[in-house]
Amino acid sequence: MADETVNQIMECRTGCAACCIAPSISSSIPGMSEGKPAGVRCAQLTPDNRCRIFGKPERPAVCGSLRPEREMCGADAEQALQRLAEWERLTCPGVHGDNGATHPFCGLEPGPSHVVLVKA
Repeated sequence: MADETVNQIMECRTGCAACCIAPSISSSIPGMSEGKPAGVRCAQLTPDNRCRIFGKPERPAVCGSLRPEREMCGADAEQALQRLAEWERLTCPGVHGDNGATHPFCGLEPGPSHVVLVKA
């Protein structure tokens, strides 16, 4: 019998922000009119990794559609960031032989050189 808790929806970890850093977002965001590249902090993240536009109409629909689950979030913010960065890499156009093209939002490899996590 499979472990039923693997994809269990969970509470979002305050201050994690992995889903606001690792993935690319092609929708316009206040302060990022062309969208957000992978591995770049969202312009709407506060220094303590909270969303300034949470619950507001200008928040992109994709942001509201993300729900914390154990498979995505892992054991902590660092693991969540690693998993989301890997999923972004695997689903980015150009990764699977699309003429070697790099999608403008997927050009960055999320990593410690440009991602800063704030411990809650």
